Amino acid sequence: MSFITETNVNESLSLDVDTSDELIITLISNDKQSYQVTLKEIKCSNLLVAAFNGSIDTLKPLEGLEVKEEKKEESLNIDKHNNEILLSNIDSETLGYIVQFLKEHNGTEPALPEKPVKSKEMKEITTEWMAKFIDDIVNKDITILYKVVSAANYLFINSLLHICCAKIASMLKGIPIDQIKETLLPNSKINLPRSDEN
Repeated sequence: MSFITETNVNESLSLDVDTSDELIITLISNDKQSYQVTLKEIKCSNLLVAAFNGSIDTLKPLEGLEVKEEKKEESLNIDKHNNEILLSNIDSETLGYIVQFLKEHNGTEPALPEKPVKSKEMKEITTEWMAKFIDDIVNKDITILYKVVSAANYLFINSLLHICCAKIASMLKGIPIDQIKETLLPNSKINLPRSDEN
């Protein structure tokens, strides 16, 4: 799994106008949908904070995850004069969920779920709001959950990444291997081994 793609950030966002927590920052998806968040709200995302402060180079991946070394197309562009960040590898639907999470937690990281996951019910694993948030995503389309995992990973939103992974673990809890594909990849043509095969 890759953790970081190439970024082209040499300058921080403008700090001379207003550095209060209420400073408005515009996040722009790869399909040009804009979302406004405050400086305080982005504090759950280490990447966005680093982009704002001009300290991208100091970011380190979470333990056990690898940094992708080869260069990719620019995935983070900053317009420092307008306090805009273009996230060219995140679509509008996914960014909408990320922004919902950021606004709900308003700069305060929620508690990480216990490991190993002890229940199939998210409301027993995390807060009521977070359980509904994650369950609504999966009920709409599980592939959106995978996009949110990828975006949380890229944006260094540790708590959201862990909670999404806890949801996936809860979905797998107690099911036989031959039902994993049906659970996680409902419309896939990938063939997984049956539980009675060697």
